[in-house]
Amino acid sequence: MRWLLKTMRLCWPHHFGSRDALIAAAMEWASERSIGASQLREAAALGHSFTDSLLDLVLDDPELQVFQYEMILESRRRPELADGVRALYENYVSALEDGLKAFGLEGNVRVVARTLFAALDGLVLQ
Repeated sequence: MRWLLKTMRLCWPHHFGSRDALIAAAMEWASERSIGASQLREAAALGHSFTDSLLDLVLDDPELQVFQYEMILESRRRPELADGVRALYENYVSALEDGLKAFGLEGNVRVVARTLFAALDGLVLQ
């Protein structure tokens, strides 16, 4: 593990160009992995509730969720990370919106998805 960390420290400037670019890429990767694992888009077809999907995600890979929350908190201290955090939340809301539409919800689904995600996000944090 030490070798991996040392290699990452030596290589990231060449591949990503900056530490902030590395962090942005890590947040994007975490978001994609987390949303895919949560199956928010597929919940209707699989017969899962959104709450169960998110709970399973947190229990299966808590480190991934902790990383995302750490980045959210860090963005409060470092505004340059705020765009990545907004994208993180937008990705989750979009996935939830797709899942709600698959359940047959109509109307202003985006508002419902944003509200539901805020509630679920708060529960996960607790």
